[in-house]
Amino acid sequence: KIGLAELPWRGVIDCRSCKLETKHSRSSFEAAMSLAGVSLDEPGACVFCDDSVKNIKAAKEVGWRTVLVGKVDRDTGKEVVCSEADVHVAGLHELRAAMPELFWAPSKGQFGIRELV
Repeated sequence: KIGLAELPWRGVIDCRSCKLETKHSRSSFEAAMSLAGVSLDEPGACVFCDDSVKNIKAAKEVGWRTVLVGKVDRDTGKEVVCSEADVHVAGLHELRAAMPELFWAPSKGQFGIRELV
């Protein structure tokens, strides 16, 4: 639906992959890094996109790069602000423009995600 299906995703890391830990748990980020093949001493190779300020803060504490998705709080309708977010976008459609370093263009009309590690 958001136009990212053709990208070379390695997989989805969910709560089952992280031993049912929450997104706020350091161990869930470490489990995700392990599953993605990222060394614990290279957390900046990971990018965390979420609409929760609490989750963005947790990811930043671990050293991940962070993308806060959504400009307006879904419950209050107020503007969302988070100093821990490296990038703040209204929606994931804006990710390519906001973080072009993540994307590459192998040939005309195609694009993909760069390997960060």
